[in-house]
Amino acid sequence: MKKAIVAVIDGGGRAHALIEKYLQSKHVARAIAIPGNDLMLLHKNVKIFPQYKTTDIKDIVTVCKKEKVDLVDV
Repeated sequence: MKKAIVAVIDGGGRAHALIEKYLQSKHVARAIAIPGNDLMLLHKNVKIFPQYKTTDIKDIVTVCKKEKVDLVDV
């Protein structure tokens, strides 16, 4: 079974907790965060996009398509 790529749209502590839990799953390969925060970079398999805001919908969709995201958590 293919492991999922998860995107979390948020940059705060809640997003960090979600990323941490998603990465603990055997079903998740990696995670991205938009915009994310530097603390998330402590986890391997996490990519952040600090140049975007949570309201940059076009950019978020573009990133998710490029990264082949399977699940988006807003």
